[in-house]
Amino acid sequence: MKKRILLLVFLSYALSPLMANMVNNGGFEADFTAWRGYAVGGCTTEFTIVNDAYEGDKAASMNVTYIDYPAQPGHDTALDKRTDMIVIGSETDLNISFAAKKVDSDPASRLRVVTIQFDSNTAPLMSTRTQVDYVVTSDEYQLFSFDLDSLHDDAVSLNIQFTVADNAGQKYEGQYYIDAVNVVPEPMTAILFAVGGLFLKRK
Repeated sequence: MKKRILLLVFLSYALSPLMANMVNNGGFEADFTAWRGYAVGGCTTEFTIVNDAYEGDKAASMNVTYIDYPAQPGHDTALDKRTDMIVIGSETDLNISFAAKKVDSDPASRLRVVTIQFDSNTAPLMSTRTQVDYVVTSDEYQLFSFDLDSLHDDAVSLNIQFTVADNAGQKYEGQYYIDAVNVVPEPMTAILFAVGGLFLKRK
């Protein structure tokens, strides 16, 4: 038993490179490289890089200044990874985390985070869509984290999208700073796979 525990401890260190962030430029240190900011259908959003960061020197600012309420079809805005999606590979469970800070003072605004998985033809697997609206404080950064478990068998890539909603779930105006966007395999999943592979090798 002691040997197995020591093995797990060793593997947790040995597998640390595998836990590297899967998001290209997740900290916005290269400005908006590998990110897409868009506003369509008549809404307006200012996407800028700021020096008020959670970590490093830079963070992204998303300021939705106008959007029809309620939003009409085709009226949309977001900051996302659609042009440089996250490669899932053989992973089955992921942990997603990010830091956010609210800049506006409107108590109704929320930061909405949407994820959608895509197949090898870059077609969205709409059944995999997730959406969570976060209440973010305005005085300092908060770190948020959630899991994506049992990824779709046909999924090869993942898009993460940030936008603004209100407390009724409608698309809304508001400003947020976003930083430290991370996607990593769930640690225990990776360790168990490695342990299983090691034991199979020894047989």
